[in-house]
Amino acid sequence: GIGFAINIDDAKIVSDQLVKKGEVQRGFIGISPFNVTKALKEQLELPVEEGVVIGRVIPEFPASQSGMQVEDVIIKLNQVDITNAGDLSKFLISNAPGTKILVTFYRKSELMQLELTLSDAP
Repeated sequence: GIGFAINIDDAKIVSDQLVKKGEVQRGFIGISPFNVTKALKEQLELPVEEGVVIGRVIPEFPASQSGMQVEDVIIKLNQVDITNAGDLSKFLISNAPGTKILVTFYRKSELMQLELTLSDAP
């Protein structure tokens, strides 16, 4: 058989959406995320210990359309700290497509912000 694990908080959000709406509506920004690790921090000379490094930006999705780039490091979505890919997933599953969000991130050593609108996952 096939086994998998899901964070209990994510499972509760998903089950609540299924009960209320009959489907799961998960926001999507269009990136491949990687956790900031000690090795990545040193290799990329990142200014932070925690966050999500963008490994890939998917064309024609919100991150691409808003100008985000590979190696940008997301540290906050709205007022929610994003310390790892789990935090990112939890935020996206809690916010529906069409939601406008404020992204706080580092590009090299420069702290930046931009607004984007979450889309549906492909």
